[in-house]
Amino acid sequence: MSNSASRPTGGPIVRTFWHGPPLDPCRLLCLRSFAAQGFSVELFAYDLDLAIPDGVMRRDANEIWPTTQVLRYRVGEGQGSPALHANLFRLALLQRLGGWWVDADVILLRPDLPDDDYFFSREDDPYLNNAIMKVPAGHALLADAIDYCGAVGDTAIWGQTGPRLLTELVRKHDLTRHVRPGDVTCPVQWWDVEALFDPRRCDEVRERSVNSVFLHLCMEMWRRNGIPNNLAPPEGSFLGDLIARLDLGDRFCGRMDFDLIRERFGYTMRAELMRRLSALEMTLQERTGRLHSVEHALDERTQRILSLEATLAERDQRLKTLERANGGENEGAEFVAD
Repeated sequence: MSNSASRPTGGPIVRTFWHGPPLDPCRLLCLRSFAAQGFSVELFAYDLDLAIPDGVMRRDANEIWPTTQVLRYRVGEGQGSPALHANLFRLALLQRLGGWWVDADVILLRPDLPDDDYFFSREDDPYLNNAIMKVPAGHALLADAIDYCGAVGDTAIWGQTGPRLLTELVRKHDLTRHVRPGDVTCPVQWWDVEALFDPRRCDEVRERSVNSVFLHLCMEMWRRNGIPNNLAPPEGSFLGDLIARLDLGDRFCGRMDFDLIRERFGYTMRAELMRRLSALEMTLQERTGRLHSVEHALDERTQRILSLEATLAERDQRLKTLERANGGENEGAEFVAD
């Protein structure tokens, strides 16, 4: 590993961003998984002394988004996390350079990348996964997204400027035909990430990842559950076997105890799912209230239309009566003249 900007290995360029402590062994492995297949990997960082793996080029993040203050979530999920800045940064990077973006916790499972101008994938219905995507430079979607991120700033909540925004804009710009199934990038979803560590579920995860090009490790969930990222996954687990098979020279300072992992995931994931269920219920209630308001407004407008129609009918009737009366007077006048 080097502190200098290593030369890329050639081939298509994959870009990412990092801000925080030194890269842990799992993220180093993620970066190496791309470089080992011959892809150029560029890691953007504001810390120009950040140690990076051989075969990876470090670039100054100020080239893309000059700043002296990295955006962090102020409240709620991920409070204090620079993932908020990463959401904005990837959009600005793609706006300028286009091509592939991958989060630093994504492993490449196959030797080839999809040969498409656009790439999106499902994360967890109904949202898309913004950890892996490909968009041409200068696309209007990116400009819209950057404007939105700038407008909400650090008041955003988790996911607001990430999967939710991407999902909305892919639909708005008629790009849904480029969306791949979730198992292409995320065979194990965030709420089931424990499966990566469970030796008893190794075959299950292997089967789920048969069609996968990437594996998103969802390491934000590791952080929230207190899972150490400097320890090797349990022996016999899917992630443990994958790391051993890749053999990219990453060194861990020990090995995880799955019983402890299961206990931590079990408690916090239940709490997380309950919290999200509660949030969905609140959203449903809010949308139901809005629907009722719309229905009430439609009822009022319908009544106004009916009232106007009745008034017009009444006026039409009066007009016809006047026309008949006027016609009778004219006939009488003509008779007198004769």
